[in-house]
Amino acid sequence: MARSFDVLLRMDVMCSLMLRRTKPWIFVLLLLIILSGCKRFSDLKGKKPVNLEEAPSESWFSGGLGPQLPIRMVLRRTGTKFVGKYVYEQHPSPIELEGTLTTSGDIQLNESANGKATGYFNGRIDGYQFVGQWNDPSGKRVLPFKLDIARGRTLLLREQTIDWTGHGKCIRSIAEKFKCVENTTFDCTLKASWFEVLDGLDGPPAAALNKLLRPNDIDNGSCTLSRDVRTSSNIHRNDDGVLSVVIAYSWYIGGTPHPDESRSYVNYWLDEARHFTLRDAFAPAAIAVFAKHAQEVSADVSDYVRSSVLSLDNQEFAVEREGIRLFGFNATNHANRAVAPDVLITFDELRSAIKNPGPLAKFATPP
Repeated sequence: MARSFDVLLRMDVMCSLMLRRTKPWIFVLLLLIILSGCKRFSDLKGKKPVNLEEAPSESWFSGGLGPQLPIRMVLRRTGTKFVGKYVYEQHPSPIELEGTLTTSGDIQLNESANGKATGYFNGRIDGYQFVGQWNDPSGKRVLPFKLDIARGRTLLLREQTIDWTGHGKCIRSIAEKFKCVENTTFDCTLKASWFEVLDGLDGPPAAALNKLLRPNDIDNGSCTLSRDVRTSSNIHRNDDGVLSVVIAYSWYIGGTPHPDESRSYVNYWLDEARHFTLRDAFAPAAIAVFAKHAQEVSADVSDYVRSSVLSLDNQEFAVEREGIRLFGFNATNHANRAVAPDVLITFDELRSAIKNPGPLAKFATPP
């Protein structure tokens, strides 16, 4: 009350000075400006606190912790309580989260791994972002975080790796599967990395997606005298209801000087729990947009490859942040890889051709 009286007294003195030194019409103008500012301030003060009932019961986030640590997070709400988990994209072992929404609108989350406290988040929703600070358990290490709220479902994925370089398990798996003769000798190297679903999909859909994400060469082999297989998986998009992964293979067989290479593509519609194609996502009008990019495809690539790229039947594509990336080759050798077509077509160009409903319907309007 004393503070309010002090403010009123200062305003009274200011008004008296203005009346003495200012022309009346200028005073009226200034008074209107001050009153309009007071109204905006009162509107801000009177805003309702966060209405938790309007918030979704499950929210997905992706962004950064500190300057260089990309993470993904899922939070599930019951009343004012939250549970969830997050992973570092480079080291995707899950870290559990549990916390509350405070009366001031802050979200406070305690994190733990293997039952041990490892830190805590304190932040709030600001527009379409969850922003705030992360602290280690001692409170000495503090990092800012900024996470975008996904417009649709996303997944928490865990990276799996194997390295069977000259390993008996690799040789046995090939021998058993292909009935290799007992005295066959060969070198066997298999290095692979892939992703499997950690959270966001359950039951048969998760099992089916994990099967798509698992490189074929982990379960397959051959009885060739020399075998050096390497696979890697690259996530192109994992938010807004879409998972897009490109799996790259390279292998040497029979002492060739360059590796053979191929790719497989996983484009998954999370809401429908199924793989999707360009034809699922776009109307035929998209072909005209694809054709505009034909000049980006090297002339050294065959007409067949060119025509297969610029088609809704092309299965070799990835969904990225800005648009669709088309790949016009699958199995090709090292020498031809430099001329293999690789075209990015932006959502801005494709919006009018995006099907709604469809796996990319969320991109039919600008974010």
